[in-house]
Order: sequence, then C-alpha cells, then structure tokens
Amino acid sequence: MKKEIRSLGSIKTLMNMKHRSLPKAERSNDAELYLLKNNLALAQRELSSVSKRKEIVENKIREIEERIAELESEAGITRSKSAADSHSIKTMPRGAIKVMKVNY
Repeated sequence: MKKEIRSLGSIKTLMNMKHRSLPKAERSNDAELYLLKNNLALAQRELSSVSKRKEIVENKIREIEERIAELESEAGITRSKSAADSHSIKTMPRGAIKVMKVNY
C-alpha cells in the first residue's frame, strides 16, 4: 500500500483561502459527534442487555412468589393440625432467655 504524501496544499481550508485551515471548533464538533455516536451505540447495547436481564429477574421473582405461596399454604395446613393436637403456646429455652412461640 502506497503512502499518501501530504503537503500544506492538502489541508482543508475555509472557502479555499490560502493559509486558513479548518477552525478548531469544527474539528472538535467532529470529535464530539464521533463520541456521541459511540455513546449511543453503547447505550443501545446496554439497554438490550438490561431488557434481557429484566426478563430473567422477573421470571425468578415469579418463581419465588409461587414457591412462597406453596410453602405458606403447606404451613397453614400443618399449623392447624399442630394447634389441634397440642397447646398453642410453647416456651423454648435458649440460653438465659426464654423465647415464647405462638402457633396460629
């Protein structure tokens, strides 16, 4: 690949006036435009990954809520059986503190 030889004549000028190169503001605008496009692409990629992650988390939450409902219904059945079989108030010693447990 042949290298392009650049000279002062190849520098962009304003309105083809000699010795007046492109102003710094325009170069900074080009750089800012590039950065903004790059940031936009990154944000779009992040949004798509967040959407996928959100679906996964929502499924986990739904499964956990279903399991909690199952356990609560099972616990309600066992509590009603145990309350009918024995006293509803029990004391259990734990070290120097007595803990009172109430079964509903």
